Amino acid sequence: MLSIANKIIKEMLIINPKTFAIFLGLLVFASCSDAPNEADLILSSSNVILMNADKDAEPLSIAIADKEIVWIGSIKEGKKIQGKHLDYGDQSILPGFIDAHGHASFVAFSTQVANIASKPVGPVNAIENIQSELREFINKENLKPGEWVIGMGYDDSLLEEQRHPTREDLDAVSTINPIYLIHVSGHLGASNTLGLSLANITAESQDPPGGKGEPTTDPDWADLSISYLDQMVIDNGPFYALIGYSQGSAMIPVYLANTQNTFDRVMLYNGYLPTTHHGLMDTIDNAAPFSTPAMIFSGENDGAFKDLAPALAQKFTGSLAVSYTHLTLPTNREV
Repeated sequence: MLSIANKIIKEMLIINPKTFAIFLGLLVFASCSDAPNEADLILSSSNVILMNADKDAEPLSIAIADKEIVWIGSIKEGKKIQGKHLDYGDQSILPGFIDAHGHASFVAFSTQVANIASKPVGPVNAIENIQSELREFINKENLKPGEWVIGMGYDDSLLEEQRHPTREDLDAVSTINPIYLIHVSGHLGASNTLGLSLANITAESQDPPGGKGEPTTDPDWADLSISYLDQMVIDNGPFYALIGYSQGSAMIPVYLANTQNTFDRVMLYNGYLPTTHHGLMDTIDNAAPFSTPAMIFSGENDGAFKDLAPALAQKFTGSLAVSYTHLTLPTNREV
């Protein structure tokens, strides 16, 4: 857990070195009046926010042992504790946050590019809206010829045209700036002619290994991931349930087909089967149907997930498929 926190620390420092929040997914929060003699890690900052509403922030030290917060007290007392010390100066520390699937660096990046998401997240209804948003971004940022134009968040299933933007659509925005659009999933993109040429992509370019032209046939393709999950269960289990979102949902039937571990429940959000991995699908088909009770959630407005969820549900004998709609956000809500 601490190694994960340290990775997040490094990433967040790159994004915003002045105001810094540490996200510690720690299991127990405890405070003692007497400082321990030693701890695995001691964090100190002049701006520790305890989230208890007594004070906004105060100078404190936090001692962590065996992945638990065991003591919180003055920096003076904290310096007496033996162990690894990290002093964050005036950078803020917020203990107790658990990041479920936030993509912190990705969210920070999205604030620096054009917002081409569909409503209510963005202003887009159609491809012409994407074009206008990109033109406005070029003017607003005063981009020079040759500088990249990045847009994030388009969703082909929510566009009036029900398709992805083409290079011709983007050439209509600019032929002197390379353009790259990132799909809402983060796994697809579109570029204009200049952007494609800079990436050396032509009509003759071949699909990469494992791409749509070469479906994976190796049944052992996910062995490293399966071994990692098995070891996690050994080290931290047993676990009551498996919960997956998007790619995580696709991994769950792969894991169940290859492990001896059992679970009482399975919950899958916006999931699908790894149909382009023929070897994995063969293993799933041989092991299915799975007897673990499963609940499969799919978005009613998410065309791709909505269509793919039923096939996933069929792999479980006791499955309940639930379709939900996007929540409508009031326009006058206070933030």
